[in-house]
Amino acid sequence: MALEAVPISAEWTTKRLLGEVALAAGTGIGGSGPNSRSERVANAALGVLARPGGMEVVAQLSRVQAKVRRKSILAKVKQILEATKAFLLAADATVTDPSITRQLRI
Repeated sequence: MALEAVPISAEWTTKRLLGEVALAAGTGIGGSGPNSRSERVANAALGVLARPGGMEVVAQLSRVQAKVRRKSILAKVKQILEATKAFLLAADATVTDPSITRQLRI
């Protein structure tokens, strides 16, 4: 189902929805703890978010990184953030704005 959300025309809505799914599935019951409701669903949502995107992806991944405690999910989030940082820097090699690297700090 997460993969079917990709063709939706409103990109920011899709990314926000996938971020919400990753957050809900990645947190434990009660919203905390090292367990997750469904690691498989969280990873599926993160997999779609991993496709090249913009700063909208960073916001969603940051929310997941702040709430989720499952180490395997956090490792995937870190990997996606690094790939997104590389993608954004490669897309605009003349980036001199330190706020972008500050927002993408891992």
